[in-house]
Amino acid sequence: MDKSHKSALSIAGFYLLFAGCWILFSDRVVESLVSNVEEVTWLQTAKGWFFVGVTALLLYLAVKRFTQQIEQAYKLDGMTGLLSHELFKLQLRDLIQARKEDEKTIVAILDINDFKEVNARFGFEMADKMVTEISKSIVKHSLSRSLICRLPPDQFMLARNYSDAIDPDAIDPDVVDVEGRMAGYVNLVAEAAAKLGIEATCSVGVAFCPIDGSSAKQVMDAAVEALRVAKLNRQAIQYHNKALTEQARARRQLVESLQKAIDEELLTLVYQPKYVLDTNELSGIEVLVRWNDVTRGFISPAEFIPLAEEYGLIHRITPFVMQRAANELEPTGLLGSKIKHVSINVSAVEFNNSQAMDALLARIKKQKSLAPFVRLELTETATLADIQQSSSMLLRLRSEGVGISIDDFGTGYTSLAMLKDLTIDELKIDRSFVSGLGDCGRSTTIISAIIGMARSFNINVVAEGVETEEQLNALKTMRCNDAQGYLLGRPVDIVALQHHLGETESAA
Repeated sequence: MDKSHKSALSIAGFYLLFAGCWILFSDRVVESLVSNVEEVTWLQTAKGWFFVGVTALLLYLAVKRFTQQIEQAYKLDGMTGLLSHELFKLQLRDLIQARKEDEKTIVAILDINDFKEVNARFGFEMADKMVTEISKSIVKHSLSRSLICRLPPDQFMLARNYSDAIDPDAIDPDVVDVEGRMAGYVNLVAEAAAKLGIEATCSVGVAFCPIDGSSAKQVMDAAVEALRVAKLNRQAIQYHNKALTEQARARRQLVESLQKAIDEELLTLVYQPKYVLDTNELSGIEVLVRWNDVTRGFISPAEFIPLAEEYGLIHRITPFVMQRAANELEPTGLLGSKIKHVSINVSAVEFNNSQAMDALLARIKKQKSLAPFVRLELTETATLADIQQSSSMLLRLRSEGVGISIDDFGTGYTSLAMLKDLTIDELKIDRSFVSGLGDCGRSTTIISAIIGMARSFNINVVAEGVETEEQLNALKTMRCNDAQGYLLGRPVDIVALQHHLGETESAA
């Protein structure tokens, strides 16, 4: 018996019980209270009206609740006419309950990639038209009895029961080709958008009941997690697996711990010196953030920085680093004397967000003691996202007195174009090339070429990851300007940095 029949029977049963009890016992109560005929007649009339009022109230409440559920559940998406999210969940629950023993329920969530850029480039009206065309194509491509809903603004969710066995009597035989059908959805999005002169791609997350969850909520959550992985790894289609659930839970816990560490200012800073190769003098320092969690211990920046970027926490970490570095460096008296510049890393997420950069620039200006020495370190891939926009931002930063350094140089595909179009102060040769010095002739050739090109543009060159004397001597021979690495100085806290610089000065 389905839920609607059970609800109707429960309401009818309650009314039958109430009315029966009223008829059986109300007259007896009246007769026991009064004996006068006129009073009995009056009470019987009042009793009747009271019964009518109570039943009317019960009927009103039942109808109101039912109407609200109808309005909520059966409200369709206004743009596409597809199911609403609420109705999809209700019908998915029924679909799962109706699943046969040899069937699975597949749930797929489709997300149009870079939809914000489509809105920005073509306008909201054209973007909405594209969504409508895609919805029509999805409906046309889907098998009968498929559930399809739109999750505004740029997602669609689909569900259907199917059988692995090719049994024409049980289900449409072509539904067994799940991979082919998912690939078809990816293609139709591109085709539907192309009709309007728009280039669009999509990502699809797929989950199955009962493999990835036994309830509608569980399998939908699994599909959403699979979609997240698909977008993260730039894969068009991603199938959920149970390991992802544990990974997602661990990630959420790590994000929560990182949020707490930021709130309570539990992150710490270390400083790594850079030296001029010709004179062995300190040229500057790079500020690095560290996280030593109470329960997990040391967590590598390679793990928590990408996490902070993904979950929007990086916009809080960089200001913290800026403020803490100013607070720690100012009392030492090293700024401007021994330390000529202070390099602070800026993520690609921040650099490609004009509002974030405006806020960062305003914060730099507030740090009166630190501002004259700030040099922002950007990854090569961050600046290559949009050369024209990057050039404009870099010119603005340099006009405000902020130095610019390009980190991990040589790992991108258009390094030459960057040297031609971007105005920068420094580039740092990626450690992957430095590590090959002495063993790999190609590394030597690449580094020599980078140094030569940079010199012609009057750009300072820093070699990262110098760990051996052989590497250091090779870099000196190639006339590299500066070097940084464990051989010259490890990342240390502010106290150890002062001690290290004191020892260096004594040795000199």
